[in-house]
Amino acid sequence: MPRFEVVGIGRETGKKRVHIYEADNKEAAIAAASADGTIVEVDKIRQLPEIPATESQKQYAENLGIEFSSDISKLAISRLIDVKLNKDFDQKLINQITLSNITPSQMVEELYNRNLGAILITFEMNEVDFKNFTGAKFNINRTDNLTETEMQALVITMGYQYAKAIEGKL
Repeated sequence: MPRFEVVGIGRETGKKRVHIYEADNKEAAIAAASADGTIVEVDKIRQLPEIPATESQKQYAENLGIEFSSDISKLAISRLIDVKLNKDFDQKLINQITLSNITPSQMVEELYNRNLGAILITFEMNEVDFKNFTGAKFNINRTDNLTETEMQALVITMGYQYAKAIEGKL
């Protein structure tokens, strides 16, 4: 994200201030400075050049298996490293949770918390006659970001697409 040097005067102190803000654009930097109590001198704002990534950052990122361009900035590579480490941490956490310790509702809730839509269909294996497909009693859980109608449409569409896909294989 670009960095901006913002020059202004403290609203309460009347003293000159020079702060650096990370912002999408100049206007966002002005808004951030203003929110900090700075009366911004608009003609004294400048975008700072990107600081290149250090060799140790690049080496660490490579060791983590991260791909990046040779001219990557210090901030950009730092964010890539953070994402990779958090993703690895999430995967380790997921691996620690066994299905015997989590209910279908908890699984669906966790997926919802990750901003994922999910439909989880469970049934007792020994109660289903797979040859004639009788005796099936399904429990269906869905994330709260799916309505009942959306869930029904998804299940019907998946069944239809699956039937069309295997039609040529019969």
